[in-house]
Amino acid sequence: MKVVKILILSAVFFLINPNGIIAQSCNCKEYIYLNEPPIGSVLKFEVGSSIVLTEVVGSNGGPYWYPGTGVSEMPSPHGLGYDLNGNLYIGANDENDRIRKFNCDGQISPISPSTITTNTTNQNIFSIGNILYHNSYGGPTAYNTCDGSLVGKVCFNNAAGIPIPNKQNWGLSYNETTQMVYATSRDVVIEYDLDGNLVFFGADPEPNNRNLVWAFSKAQLDDAIANGTCINPIIVGNPSQTVNPGDNFIPNITGSIMGITSDNAGNMYIVKSALDSHAPLPGEELGSFVYKYNAAGQYVSQSPLSPLDGAYGFAIGIVWSENTNRLYVSNFTDAPAADCISVFNPQNMAYIGTAAPNPNLPINNTAKAIAIIKECCPSGLPSSFTKYICGGNGAKFYLNQEAFNTCDGIVCGSSWVPTSLSGMTFDPCDNSVTVTGNGCSTFTLDIAGVISTSCPPQTSVFTICNSLPPTITVNVSSPCDILNNHHSISGSISMPAPPLAGTMTLSVTGGLSQTYNAPFIMPINYSFTGLNSDGNLKTVTASFSDAPSCNSSISYMSPPECLCNISAQTTALECLDNGTPTKISDNRIRFNALITNNNSNLANYNVSINGGTTITPNTNVPYGVTQFLLGPGTAGGGATFTVTVTDSATPGCTQTFQVVDPGNCTPSTPSCPPIKCGTATIQVNGN
Repeated sequence: MKVVKILILSAVFFLINPNGIIAQSCNCKEYIYLNEPPIGSVLKFEVGSSIVLTEVVGSNGGPYWYPGTGVSEMPSPHGLGYDLNGNLYIGANDENDRIRKFNCDGQISPISPSTITTNTTNQNIFSIGNILYHNSYGGPTAYNTCDGSLVGKVCFNNAAGIPIPNKQNWGLSYNETTQMVYATSRDVVIEYDLDGNLVFFGADPEPNNRNLVWAFSKAQLDDAIANGTCINPIIVGNPSQTVNPGDNFIPNITGSIMGITSDNAGNMYIVKSALDSHAPLPGEELGSFVYKYNAAGQYVSQSPLSPLDGAYGFAIGIVWSENTNRLYVSNFTDAPAADCISVFNPQNMAYIGTAAPNPNLPINNTAKAIAIIKECCPSGLPSSFTKYICGGNGAKFYLNQEAFNTCDGIVCGSSWVPTSLSGMTFDPCDNSVTVTGNGCSTFTLDIAGVISTSCPPQTSVFTICNSLPPTITVNVSSPCDILNNHHSISGSISMPAPPLAGTMTLSVTGGLSQTYNAPFIMPINYSFTGLNSDGNLKTVTASFSDAPSCNSSISYMSPPECLCNISAQTTALECLDNGTPTKISDNRIRFNALITNNNSNLANYNVSINGGTTITPNTNVPYGVTQFLLGPGTAGGGATFTVTVTDSATPGCTQTFQVVDPGNCTPSTPSCPPIKCGTATIQVNGN
């Protein structure tokens, strides 16, 4: 099963034509595809707010989107992927294993030859760009959708860290938002001969091969394809029959784990199916349910068990809808009482109801792989429009992506015919252009009507213009200002053939920006002031509204922090009697002060004081602890003095603190002399 980022929306974007800007909407909807291998058909359903899905048919005349009859017959369809040009890919899982290309109305094109020959199982498929991945023995295999060539293969390890090249993996999906790949393995061994004939089917005797779940990033996927790096499972089997929240294993319950999907928070949803069931353990009831594990592979919860004759007793495939935030599960049974597709609430894992009932045909119709894709229909397409890109020689751009870059899904049925080429070459195989220099190329764009999505046919003329990316220079034009910690930069932007419309926004780390309107007269000289200095790497970025691929940036090193910030702390405040304890008028204040500056490049400061007195020392005093002495008469008068500290090199960098009179020195009055014995003559004049 395949999962693709889904969201039903109407995205408005802007295209440029000679008459100005035209607003264009892109109407996108989710569609669920359901494989019915026994009848060789594929069903297509529109996803909406209702629990019940709406089945749609294509151009094959029904009764299904792909009825599997006539010249386009493809037995046992499995899985579904797509490419950047809106083509769909479905695998055949029979003696002639292959993957065929479809349009969005269920027609195979080309009818012959096969698009991709795999010679192995094709249960589930996903795609990234124009690379298609399908599950095969030992790990997924990658193919180029353009020419069908083999790109590489992923190596899976088992619970013991040992590669398992002969182990069949079944569930396979990719989440475009989290860019994570998910896969599961069945708990059985299935072997075919070179002609595709089944030679063995049975329980896997190796415990380390059971109940394996892999979850890995796109970067790990690319590394595995390029370098053969083997990937370990995130969840493994366990002998225990019970699992508790936080456990990192699948319990030993009868049946196989099958389909797997995820939501945008990284939660994984895994089908535990009654398929491949062996004899139940004592007290165990056969049936199916859905597990929920978090992004770390820890068990969260599960749905109720559905017995074999229940609504989802033979669950097998699963997808998650971003639009409805629901889980849709396919069921491998045609029992009248069972669902064809069941619906679950991923929050509490409750069964909600039936999305699609079983059709109860008189033949075996067992739903299997299930996939979900968002298909978009452009509306208001102008008769002509232009897209600006920036790429160096050899850069590759896909026309569908560039023309409909804000459509959050595939645009089906588009074809491109070049009418003029300049500065690039065209590859009709994948509808891409490869840059050879500056220039513009023009194409006729035809979008075929799609019956199953009610998208009408449309035609336009599309021009794509390339310019070599801009060159940005940057210089620190003024150093850090110690009064405000700011610095300034200046530079220029050069571009040989800038976009002819839109805006260019120049921004600097920290939030400052400038906007320029087309036409852009190059070079553009710029300057920024008031930038915070912190000694870190900062980035100047030029962003073009009408040519995102032209965005460019350059980094520079900010000057280190230089702000002058003085702090003061006083200690040991005392009255000094100046060596004359009997003379109060010359008492002075003495104290210690710790004066510091957070700017280690500044070394000295000057001090001054109010109140008509003096303070020493007062000139080029080193930062640190210093003892200060105020002038005579400062102690004992009850005054409060304000001391001002000014950095010697930075006149504007100051700090003040107060010194409070500690009072008279002790004693405050002279003591009487000691009494002595003797005589004295006292003369009183006037009487």
